Amino acid sequence: PMEQLAGKLSDRFGGADITCEYVGDFNVASNIDAFDTPRLFELWIEKTAGDAHRHVAVRAGRMAVDTEFFTCDCGSVLMNSCFGALPTFGQVSGFASWPLAASGARVEMADGHWIVRSGIFDGNTQGEVRNNRGTHFGIHGSDGAFGIGEIAWRINSDDDSPGRRTSVKLGGYWSTADFSDERDATRSHAGNGGVYVGAEGQLIRAGGCNAGLSLFSRASATPDDRNEAAWYVEGGAIYKSLVQTGDSLAAAASYTRISDEFPSPASAAAHHETVVEFTYQSALLGGHLRVQPDFQYIFNPGGATSAHDAVVIGLRALSSF
Repeated sequence: PMEQLAGKLSDRFGGADITCEYVGDFNVASNIDAFDTPRLFELWIEKTAGDAHRHVAVRAGRMAVDTEFFTCDCGSVLMNSCFGALPTFGQVSGFASWPLAASGARVEMADGHWIVRSGIFDGNTQGEVRNNRGTHFGIHGSDGAFGIGEIAWRINSDDDSPGRRTSVKLGGYWSTADFSDERDATRSHAGNGGVYVGAEGQLIRAGGCNAGLSLFSRASATPDDRNEAAWYVEGGAIYKSLVQTGDSLAAAASYTRISDEFPSPASAAAHHETVVEFTYQSALLGGHLRVQPDFQYIFNPGGATSAHDAVVIGLRALSSF
């Protein structure tokens, strides 16, 4: 299973990286892995009617799905890709996520505590893999379409709100493309999709609206006859402004269940991949720089129970101007 999954990752990112060359993990250890060439990512136009509390907003252009849907603000500081784009999404052919975007449109409606979003996108980003400038704007009927819908409830989301922030979201997605059966490549299935749920909230609020201790969790599931990962669950905690205003200390764990239908030899039976991550992101240093040491322990990389566990230690620098 590791060789098959690493091969798919290599095809997607087109170059050597820590996952393909060393770890062989399913979820991708670094969420900023991308192509080796400069390329366009997103380019869109948006029209909004209303205010922050009640509005209708329409966006169209080249977009990535994971910039708005199923996002978890608390988990965004973590480096492993599973805490960003859900693993069950990444298997869907044509899914538009970093570093690939797709042509599409999104509608958002907000009314007080409630937000409803829906979007439809070109169903295949493989044209972007072959185009090293990210300027593949076409929409082709043979690619199928990718649709997603989400409803969210939130309280105290404004910066000046005195209470603790809380949000819950529920969504689902569907691709109209054909997908090969995991056991029998001669068979195919019409369509692919799944459901997801997420929640995050402040347990302790200390000072500003973002400061304090927050907990978060997400889960998702998808048909196991056409996907390597059948279901996924994560949970974690983050303390913002712990040492200095603007820093973050986070810890999280995730469990990716590999489908029983995924073909593998008995000596390397596929089962699950579990990720545990600890990270600290500093406050702005000198007004422009953050540093972030990171530690990950990955059980069963690639979902192979015979694989050696992996330790990933990294240091990331983020500049802001």
